[in-house]
Amino acid sequence: MAPNGKGGRRLFKRSDPLNRGTVSGARTLGEREMDRLDRAMQALPAAVADDADLLRLGRWCTVDCLLGIGEVDYHLGIERGRVRSLVRGPLRMRAWTFAVRAERDAWMRFWSPLPEPGYNDIFAMSSRGHARIDGDIGPLLEHLRYLKAIIALPGRLLAENAA
Repeated sequence: MAPNGKGGRRLFKRSDPLNRGTVSGARTLGEREMDRLDRAMQALPAAVADDADLLRLGRWCTVDCLLGIGEVDYHLGIERGRVRSLVRGPLRMRAWTFAVRAERDAWMRFWSPLPEPGYNDIFAMSSRGHARIDGDIGPLLEHLRYLKAIIALPGRLLAENAA
């Protein structure tokens, strides 16, 4: 009887029980996707500054918010419609007014050119359990159109970088 107890012969020994098949130092698809996403997020302040309509729409908006993409948090400091700061990392001690968090897959579906139902809006994602909105949502509702445009902007940046 074989060591696996099934009567068959084991042809090879797996050193990696999950059979991930990655070479040491190689980047996985998820890591490359997260790098692209991180570059899009880092380009967000410049993209907002270059969009006159967005600046006009958010001219009364001053808020600190958190955008959670999987395990990575981005703290956005917005002042009079301009993204004055964008900090990446696990930010345990940094204050924010509201947070929108979802898994990376949910955000990628949200940022797709034609999102499927349930991923087309942050509130649809929240109501279906794909995202979570925490904190004081008053400022989010007060500046809803502007903040939804800011949250949707990485999708446009990802599409531009892919082309």
